[in-house]
Amino acid sequence: MFVVKINDAVLRFGIKEFAAVTGLKCGLLRDFDSDPSIPNRLIEKYFGIMTKVPKLDFLNKFKEANFFEPEDRFKIGILYFISTFLTGSEASKTTIPKLYFDLVETGQYVNFP
Repeated sequence: MFVVKINDAVLRFGIKEFAAVTGLKCGLLRDFDSDPSIPNRLIEKYFGIMTKVPKLDFLNKFKEANFFEPEDRFKIGILYFISTFLTGSEASKTTIPKLYFDLVETGQYVNFP
């Protein structure tokens, strides 16, 4: 929680305020299983057989205008948003877990906090 005092008024900015401002779901994790033994279609199609995709590889392929099939571009865009803005980290040292691909592939990212 971020707390600041301005003109004798104490202002607080916590998870509830963050959720209200951003519109993102914040709270307890929902029941969603990402089974590592079940392959993900997006990972297999574009990256081969992996359980984690190097973020740098994903970003390099994302920059190629026509690399992804038209029917997958929306899902890849959502995955880009999740992996760069919501869970930002240095691309050269990070991977994108299969969970994120599974959430996007199934459409459950809309219910996931």
